[in-house]
Amino acid sequence: MTAQRQVPAQTSTLAFENYAASKPIRSSIELGWQNLVIRTYQDPPTGDLVVPAVPDPHIVLQLSNSTCVEVREIGGAWAEVQLQPGQLFLTPASDCPCELRWVSQSFDPVETVHLHLNTHFLAKVAVEVADIDVARFELIERSGIHDPLIEQVCLMLKQELEQGGLGSQLYVESAAQLLAVHLLRQHCCFKHPVQDYRGRLSPNRLRRITEYVQAHLDTNLSLDDLAQQVGISAYHFARLFKQSTGESPNKYVTRQRIEAAQRLLRETALGILDVAIAVGYNSPSHFATQFKRLTGASPTTFRQSR
Repeated sequence: MTAQRQVPAQTSTLAFENYAASKPIRSSIELGWQNLVIRTYQDPPTGDLVVPAVPDPHIVLQLSNSTCVEVREIGGAWAEVQLQPGQLFLTPASDCPCELRWVSQSFDPVETVHLHLNTHFLAKVAVEVADIDVARFELIERSGIHDPLIEQVCLMLKQELEQGGLGSQLYVESAAQLLAVHLLRQHCCFKHPVQDYRGRLSPNRLRRITEYVQAHLDTNLSLDDLAQQVGISAYHFARLFKQSTGESPNKYVTRQRIEAAQRLLRETALGILDVAIAVGYNSPSHFATQFKRLTGASPTTFRQSR
């Protein structure tokens, strides 16, 4: 019986996978993503285990199988949930372990996505976008719910993970920001109105950002990096930037990188790998994919046609 393993009452988010029902198929830990950890699993169709508490909110999205899941705090009463693909659990940060057992209607593995959102990041967003007293900030535990936005974020990050996690850090940070604000709006014990900034960045601020991006295309730019240039929160920066340019920061930076790569391919004899590195891509294959997506041609074909 899985639950007979020696399981601590609490563990870290990084060590959580040591106590899951199976080893993760993929994990973002090795990729250095900031503010969240995402893992994909294929668990056995039946099982039981003790789940240690973790310090970060934990989302589990079911992708396959109809499954009867029972959950309880250690020694408490069982609560049953009938879980269908697309439904999820949201477990707030806790210091109490729980027991879990499940039976699926299929003999196939149960595919799930697990996402942990850093609790300090969530608190930071709460203060920045809603001026929330962190002492009053509390997420609601949810079992077997549908939440289209959370599902979308999980699937976007799962796809990014399956592609090797080679996209911009801006992409992952934007997803974390979106998820954090959604949790504040929809899954808190108290209603927290989130202020939406209207308007645009001033011409001076926008110029400061565009000049900073051009000077740092070869680095792993983050939302915090960009927001700090104009002295506002990352969440509000992302919205004001899009209202000012019509593009998200991630799309804008990607376009600037590919345009810079086009210039280098036309005007220099640098190799494809050197061009990729010069505009912020450590992977030639990811660079080639992004280049073709935006230009319609591979870097090699583009250079040959100059």
